Amino acid sequence: MKNFKHYLLLLLTILVISACTKEDTNKIPIDKGLNVSLKQQFSNEGSFVTLECITKDTYSCSNHQLVYSLNIMNNEFYINFFNIDCNICGISEDKSSSADIALPLLSEGLYPIHFTINNTTETAYLSINAAVAKLNFNFSEASNKKIDIVNEEMLLIPNHSIWGEVYFYNDYTDEAHNMLEQFVAMGAEATTLAPGRYANCFDVLENNKIIFNDIIPEGDVSKIPFLYTYEGDTQNIINIIEDTINKNKLSPTSPAVYAWINDTKGVSILP
Repeated sequence: MKNFKHYLLLLLTILVISACTKEDTNKIPIDKGLNVSLKQQFSNEGSFVTLECITKDTYSCSNHQLVYSLNIMNNEFYINFFNIDCNICGISEDKSSSADIALPLLSEGLYPIHFTINNTTETAYLSINAAVAKLNFNFSEASNKKIDIVNEEMLLIPNHSIWGEVYFYNDYTDEAHNMLEQFVAMGAEATTLAPGRYANCFDVLENNKIIFNDIIPEGDVSKIPFLYTYEGDTQNIINIIEDTINKNKLSPTSPAVYAWINDTKGVSILP
């Protein structure tokens, strides 16, 4: 019986490997379509809009890729989704396949985006101004549409913004506030934004309170979120953070004050 089970397992393994070597099994069609979300990404050249595209189907291939092409003609975007490429096929947890499609730096305006799946094209319209990006269809699609837009509107984080959080032990409250005061002395200015969800980064509430995540410090630890306009070199702010950390430690490896930071040029110190 034991030998039979061993033989059966070996046979199944051979069958899976054999199936994955066939060319037609490496390309899987996109049957149900895609969910598309707006995201804002940052680089030294400026911020830009990204389309996060996630398949509605899931796949058991251990390494799969959403295959697409992007062409731009006369300020119109043509995105053709071909298939799912299973480079290594095997038994694994079913997962969706995704791709982040970065659009070039865009000025304010209206841009048609033509999504093609299985030779069927659906056209959405991306409108951008300094404050918000919107992506939507301007007519009622049929129920069998392949593209669903998850967030039709995304508030944009203004250029020259820096944001993050300061974590500190309560005995070091003064040191944490002193670090923020040094940011201001370096030229950072407090920013007030309209309430809403900004990019995929943070929420602003009615009282201009900033929410980055649901993490609540435990024990004798507190945190202060911050959002500033800063046109200087973010490295100056990072230097202040590093200097504060080095001067305030519980032990050689345990800081009593810590901060993470991002900016709209793609510079970051992550938590």
